Amino acid sequence: MRIYKPTYSKPLPEGAKILRRKSGKYAKFKNTKGHTKEARLTKSGDKILCETSHWHIKFEDNLSIVRELKAYTNEQATQRLADRIQQLLNCKSNNQPLDSELQKFVEQLSVKIRDELIGFGLLDSQKASAGKPLTELVSEFGQFLEAKERSSKYISETTAELDRIFEGCSFRYWSDIAPTKVMAYLKNLRSDGISYRRSNAFLKSAKAFCKWMTDCNYASRSPLQHLKTLDTELDRRRERRALTTDELRRLLKTTINSKERFGMTGAERCLLYYTATQTGLRANEIRTLKVESFDLDDLMVTVKAGNSKHRCKDELPIRQDLGARLKEFFRGKMLTSKAFGGTYKQLTDKTANMLKADLANAKIEYIDAAGKVCDFHSLRGTFITALDKTDASLKERMALARHSDRGNLTLGTYTDRPRAYNLRRVVEQLPDVWPGKVQSQKATGTDGKPVDAVGEILSKSCFSGDQIRLNMIGSDERAVKPVEKTPLNALGNGGQKTVDPKVARSSRVGLVFCKALKLLNLAISRLSLFLQNQPLLPVPPKNPVLMRS
Repeated sequence: MRIYKPTYSKPLPEGAKILRRKSGKYAKFKNTKGHTKEARLTKSGDKILCETSHWHIKFEDNLSIVRELKAYTNEQATQRLADRIQQLLNCKSNNQPLDSELQKFVEQLSVKIRDELIGFGLLDSQKASAGKPLTELVSEFGQFLEAKERSSKYISETTAELDRIFEGCSFRYWSDIAPTKVMAYLKNLRSDGISYRRSNAFLKSAKAFCKWMTDCNYASRSPLQHLKTLDTELDRRRERRALTTDELRRLLKTTINSKERFGMTGAERCLLYYTATQTGLRANEIRTLKVESFDLDDLMVTVKAGNSKHRCKDELPIRQDLGARLKEFFRGKMLTSKAFGGTYKQLTDKTANMLKADLANAKIEYIDAAGKVCDFHSLRGTFITALDKTDASLKERMALARHSDRGNLTLGTYTDRPRAYNLRRVVEQLPDVWPGKVQSQKATGTDGKPVDAVGEILSKSCFSGDQIRLNMIGSDERAVKPVEKTPLNALGNGGQKTVDPKVARSSRVGLVFCKALKLLNLAISRLSLFLQNQPLLPVPPKNPVLMRS
């Protein structure tokens, strides 16, 4: 291992003075800048020998190959580089990893010298990548996230957080990253007013970057591996609340006929809110849904893994009435069309502002007395709160909410996933809050379907004189009609007449009329079967109560 300055020859300058010394002949002359210089003459005496400005290092590597490296203009710096190269040779010969001091030296090398050492085989190309400036590594990390199909918003936020941490901590290279400095910087940010949750976001981005460095073998270990996030429960800045059933009914009832907001009509926003409260889907998940995401025959909605928060494909059951309304709403749309969003390219990202305006229209507080807010994500909380009031098991509620129970492995890991029809049983038990519906229609006739054709005839004896719902799908104006008072429902004092004997203050005349209608339907069906030469249906036994009446 030696350092030296290579020489090269050039013609003897004009007016040069020849000097004779013991070591040989020299020429004394002035250069182009007017400075006096001396240079040794060649053996022929017609040229001078000049030294290069840079020192060079000449050594023999572990393969006994002679290598030559162009170093620095300073002799002392070149000598220190030669000593480090000797240490690299020793590590290479003994197959030992680089210590922290030597690793830091490699990171601070210029790109040209580092590439030369990589070409000589003294440095591993991946390990040497840690010597790049952190700005270059962050850019490369962003490209890695893009290759993983992460959203552009997530990538920009993550890289911005990394740049802010590294600049605030004065980190320039990988070896500069120190956990104590990172924690002190985050502490200062919290003192300036950011929440524990925001502080955790910074730390998670930094730890994800360090983990990527180790996964790519750019570094042997992560300096931030042992750092833990803070408990966000100790610093809750924004608490949400779930809507009550009455509030949700009022919201849907006032929204369905309200004016257009954020490109969507009141009817579409009403259906959007209803879908969110009956499925628990998040705003970003609904934003990615298309018409083809809904299987309205099997009553399922599918969220792709890339669009789900936990990066897994989700298949959720939906209620029958919601399926019917979605089917009517999607009629005439292409399968690749967006599910919601109105005239916008996609569902607005200001869903909280949209809901806030509709809440104000329904005279519902956006922030209650306890300081809890009701934003769009609160609709998911409304869904999960309603699940607790059903007979669903904990595992079924977890499946519908798409939550992982990390604290209880028996329920979260070692129990089979409930089947879809079990989950549908649960969602069918959610409260029916669609506006205009007074009570569920009872099945009658011989087809087992709800009364519809004769519903208007029976409505005057079955319901009070306010409003009835005949057939509401989407924003149909036929949905709600007034009911006139008749002798069958004119009880006064808000009394309610019905043909259902289980309801209080049932009308005797209404019972007789309903029974007669059923017998008439049965007679018609028996007559049609007789005309078709089919066996007659058995005659039901007589009702002694009805006979006495």
